[in-house]
Amino acid sequence: MEAPPPVNVAAAWHDLGERLRVYVARRVDPGDADDIVQSVMVKLLERRAEIGPESVRAWLFAVTRNAVAEYYRQRRPSIDVDTIDLASSEEVNDTIGALSDCLDPVLRMLPDTDADVVRRVDLEGEAQTELAAKLGVPLSTLKSRVQRARTKLRAAFDACCAIHVARDGAPVAVDCAPRCGPRE
Repeated sequence: MEAPPPVNVAAAWHDLGERLRVYVARRVDPGDADDIVQSVMVKLLERRAEIGPESVRAWLFAVTRNAVAEYYRQRRPSIDVDTIDLASSEEVNDTIGALSDCLDPVLRMLPDTDADVVRRVDLEGEAQTELAAKLGVPLSTLKSRVQRARTKLRAAFDACCAIHVARDGAPVAVDCAPRCGPRE
Protein backbone atom coordinates (compact mmCIF):
# COMPACT_ATOMS: atom_id res chain seq x y z
CA MET A 1 0.00 0.00 0.00
CA GLU A 2 1.35 3.37 -1.00
CA ALA A 3 1.72 6.31 1.33
CA PRO A 4 -0.65 9.16 0.50
CA PRO A 5 0.87 11.95 -1.54
CA PRO A 6 2.20 14.84 0.53
CA VAL A 7 -0.08 17.78 1.13
CA ASN A 8 0.10 20.53 -1.43
CA VAL A 9 1.11 23.34 0.90
CA ALA A 10 0.53 26.08 -1.69
CA ALA A 11 -3.05 24.90 -2.28
CA ALA A 12 -3.70 24.60 1.46
CA TRP A 13 -2.36 28.12 1.98
CA HIS A 14 -4.47 29.45 -0.89
CA ASP A 15 -7.62 27.75 0.43
CA LEU A 16 -7.21 28.31 4.16
CA GLY A 17 -4.50 30.90 4.82
CA GLU A 18 -6.81 33.91 5.01
CA ARG A 19 -9.42 32.05 7.12
CA LEU A 20 -6.71 31.02 9.55
CA ARG A 21 -5.45 34.59 9.79
CA VAL A 22 -8.98 35.92 10.51
CA TYR A 23 -9.55 33.13 13.05
CA VAL A 24 -6.33 33.99 14.87
CA ALA A 25 -6.79 37.78 14.61
CA ARG A 26 -10.11 37.49 16.45
CA ARG A 27 -8.41 35.74 19.34
CA VAL A 28 -5.07 37.50 19.78
CA ASP A 29 -3.51 40.90 19.28
CA PRO A 30 -3.95 41.50 15.53
CA GLY A 31 -0.28 42.43 15.24
CA ASP A 32 0.65 38.91 16.36
CA ALA A 33 -1.84 37.07 14.14
CA ASP A 34 0.42 36.88 11.08
CA ASP A 35 3.29 35.49 13.15
CA ILE A 36 1.08 32.74 14.57
CA VAL A 37 -0.33 31.80 11.17
CA GLN A 38 3.17 31.76 9.73
CA SER A 39 4.34 29.39 12.47
CA VAL A 40 1.38 27.11 11.70
CA MET A 41 2.24 27.07 8.02
CA VAL A 42 5.88 26.25 8.85
CA LYS A 43 4.62 23.26 10.86
CA LEU A 44 2.53 22.25 7.86
CA LEU A 45 5.65 22.37 5.66
CA GLU A 46 7.58 20.28 8.17
CA ARG A 47 4.83 17.67 8.55
CA ARG A 48 3.28 17.65 5.07
CA ALA A 49 4.35 14.06 4.44
CA GLU A 50 2.50 12.87 7.57
CA ILE A 51 -0.82 14.60 6.83
CA GLY A 52 -3.37 13.18 4.46
CA PRO A 53 -4.95 15.59 1.95
CA GLU A 54 -8.41 14.81 3.33
CA SER A 55 -7.44 15.88 6.87
CA VAL A 56 -5.32 18.95 6.16
CA ARG A 57 -8.12 21.40 7.06
CA ALA A 58 -8.83 19.76 10.44
CA TRP A 59 -5.11 19.47 11.14
CA LEU A 60 -4.50 23.14 10.36
CA PHE A 61 -7.28 24.36 12.63
CA ALA A 62 -6.22 22.04 15.48
CA VAL A 63 -2.62 23.26 15.24
CA THR A 64 -3.87 26.85 15.03
CA ARG A 65 -6.00 26.46 18.18
CA ASN A 66 -2.95 25.05 19.98
CA ALA A 67 -0.80 27.93 18.72
CA VAL A 68 -3.30 30.46 20.08
CA ALA A 69 -3.32 28.66 23.45
CA GLU A 70 0.48 28.68 23.50
CA TYR A 71 0.42 32.42 22.69
CA TYR A 72 -1.58 33.04 25.87
CA ARG A 73 0.51 30.66 27.97
CA GLN A 74 3.63 32.59 27.03
CA ARG A 75 2.02 35.90 27.96
CA ARG A 76 0.54 34.74 31.25
CA PRO A 77 1.44 37.26 33.93
CA SER A 78 4.02 36.03 36.35
CA ILE A 79 4.77 37.11 39.88
CA ASP A 80 8.25 38.15 40.88
CA VAL A 81 8.85 36.14 44.03
CA ASP A 82 11.22 38.79 45.37
CA THR A 83 8.39 41.35 45.53
CA ILE A 84 6.08 39.21 47.67
CA ASP A 85 5.84 40.40 51.26
CA LEU A 86 5.34 37.15 53.10
CA ALA A 87 4.65 37.48 56.77
CA SER A 88 6.72 35.32 59.06
CA SER A 89 4.88 32.23 60.21
CA GLU A 90 5.52 33.21 63.84
CA GLU A 91 3.93 36.61 63.25
CA VAL A 92 0.92 34.98 61.56
CA ASN A 93 0.55 32.38 64.32
CA ASP A 94 0.65 35.09 67.01
CA THR A 95 -2.01 37.08 65.16
CA ILE A 96 -4.24 34.05 64.67
CA GLY A 97 -3.86 33.32 68.39
CA ALA A 98 -4.94 36.88 69.23
CA LEU A 99 -7.92 36.57 66.90
CA SER A 100 -8.84 33.27 68.57
CA ASP A 101 -8.87 35.03 71.93
CA CYS A 102 -11.37 37.54 70.51
CA LEU A 103 -13.55 34.89 68.88
CA ASP A 104 -15.80 34.02 71.82
CA PRO A 105 -16.64 37.63 72.70
CA VAL A 106 -17.29 38.43 69.03
CA LEU A 107 -19.47 35.32 68.60
CA ARG A 108 -21.53 36.48 71.60
CA MET A 109 -22.27 39.68 69.65
CA LEU A 110 -24.08 37.63 66.97
CA PRO A 111 -27.66 36.38 67.19
CA ASP A 112 -27.73 32.95 68.84
CA THR A 113 -28.75 31.10 65.65
CA ASP A 114 -25.85 32.63 63.71
CA ALA A 115 -23.33 31.94 66.46
CA ASP A 116 -24.61 28.35 66.70
CA VAL A 117 -24.12 27.51 63.00
CA VAL A 118 -20.65 29.10 62.95
CA ARG A 119 -19.62 27.14 66.04
CA ARG A 120 -20.99 23.86 64.76
CA VAL A 121 -19.76 24.10 61.16
CA ASP A 122 -16.52 26.09 61.40
CA LEU A 123 -15.28 25.38 64.91
CA GLU A 124 -16.57 21.88 65.62
CA GLY A 125 -16.31 20.68 62.00
CA GLU A 126 -19.86 19.34 61.75
CA ALA A 127 -20.77 18.55 58.15
CA GLN A 128 -23.36 20.90 56.70
CA THR A 129 -25.36 17.96 55.34
CA GLU A 130 -25.59 16.42 58.81
CA LEU A 131 -26.48 19.72 60.46
CA ALA A 132 -29.18 20.42 57.88
CA ALA A 133 -30.72 17.02 58.60
CA LYS A 134 -30.58 17.59 62.38
CA LEU A 135 -32.19 21.00 62.04
CA GLY A 136 -34.76 19.70 59.54
CA VAL A 137 -33.92 22.29 56.86
CA PRO A 138 -32.84 21.87 53.24
CA LEU A 139 -29.09 21.88 52.68
CA SER A 140 -29.32 25.00 50.50
CA THR A 141 -31.08 26.84 53.35
CA LEU A 142 -28.38 25.85 55.81
CA LYS A 143 -25.63 26.89 53.40
CA SER A 144 -27.26 30.31 53.10
CA ARG A 145 -27.49 30.58 56.90
CA VAL A 146 -23.82 29.68 57.26
CA GLN A 147 -22.78 32.28 54.68
CA ARG A 148 -24.90 34.98 56.33
CA ALA A 149 -23.52 34.05 59.76
CA ARG A 150 -19.93 34.21 58.47
CA THR A 151 -20.63 37.61 56.92
CA LYS A 152 -22.03 38.86 60.24
CA LEU A 153 -19.02 37.42 62.09
CA ARG A 154 -16.65 39.22 59.74
CA ALA A 155 -18.59 42.46 60.21
CA ALA A 156 -18.43 42.02 63.98
CA PHE A 157 -14.66 41.45 63.81
CA ASP A 158 -14.29 44.51 61.57
CA ALA A 159 -16.31 46.58 64.04
CA CYS A 160 -14.24 45.48 67.03
CA CYS A 161 -10.80 44.70 65.72
CA ALA A 162 -8.30 46.23 63.36
CA ILE A 163 -6.79 43.30 61.49
CA HIS A 164 -3.59 44.16 59.64
CA VAL A 165 -2.67 41.91 56.72
CA ALA A 166 0.47 41.46 54.66
CA ARG A 167 0.40 41.87 50.89
CA ASP A 168 -0.24 38.15 50.53
CA GLY A 169 -3.36 38.42 52.72
CA ALA A 170 -1.91 36.75 55.83
CA PRO A 171 -2.94 38.42 59.10
CA VAL A 172 0.11 39.97 60.76
CA ALA A 173 -1.33 42.05 63.60
CA VAL A 174 -4.61 42.57 65.38
CA ASP A 175 -5.84 45.30 67.70
CA CYS A 176 -9.17 44.48 69.38
CA ALA A 177 -11.13 47.18 71.15
CA PRO A 178 -12.35 46.68 74.72
CA ARG A 179 -15.96 46.93 73.46
CA CYS A 180 -15.65 43.42 72.02
CA GLY A 181 -17.69 41.75 74.65
CA PRO A 182 -21.03 40.12 75.28
CA ARG A 183 -24.28 41.63 73.99
CA GLU A 184 -26.09 43.86 76.38
